[in-house]
Amino acid sequence: MKKIVTEMSADSRALYERLSKCKVGDVLSYEEMERLTRRDLRNGERYVLYSALRQSLRDGRAFGCIRGIGVKFLTDGEIVADADGVAPRIRRLSRRASRKLAAVRDFDKLPNDQKIRHNTLMSLFGAITAFGRESSIAKIETEVKRTSQKLSLAATLEAFSDV
Repeated sequence: MKKIVTEMSADSRALYERLSKCKVGDVLSYEEMERLTRRDLRNGERYVLYSALRQSLRDGRAFGCIRGIGVKFLTDGEIVADADGVAPRIRRLSRRASRKLAAVRDFDKLPNDQKIRHNTLMSLFGAITAFGRESSIAKIETEVKRTSQKLSLAATLEAFSDV
């Protein structure tokens, strides 16, 4: 049985403390982080960096990776742009999962609990795929412009009630 780690390692803590000193827009190079930890963060020991980045995000400090260079303390605009790139990936993953579920050869032979789970997941991934379309995002964006704030789940679903 694997041990559950509830505290950051000393190396992750050192990286986290260094990241906490960054100002918006600062880039922290892999070289500096590797000198600090004496670990190869670009290959087999990235988990040390990921742990520090997750803790920084919990503290409201978002960093983005710059390939081959290091990590950057993102500006507010960069945070929005980074998140904007997630929607197409989520949509692709949901479509792929739906196709895999559709490959079940003999649905009738599944136990009832698996039939229920199969249909639940097909419904979920179908909704995610529908909401992830650019036209759907535009519909939500129109409603957000009208209200000048983020929408509640109920208001988001209401925006699609005419579908």
